[in-house]
Amino acid sequence: MDRFAARGVTIERVLSDNGSAYASRLWSTVCDQLAITMKKARPYRPQTNGRIECFHRTMVDGWVYAHCSTSELVARI
Repeated sequence: MDRFAARGVTIERVLSDNGSAYASRLWSTVCDQLAITMKKARPYRPQTNGRIECFHRTMVDGWVYAHCSTSELVARI
């Protein structure tokens, strides 16, 4: 969280699936302490997470090209 705060980003809510990691008491306690609202995706609706999955893919592609490119030609593909 400190990395986000250092850049002026505040987290107001978190959208998660219904996995056990997001149902724990620890997760609830941390979110409460940081005043973060927890939002759950509807079960069996992958469309709900579509935007964030697209964002993750964009980040991964950018990271891979930023670290593995050996020429301009590869970065354009």
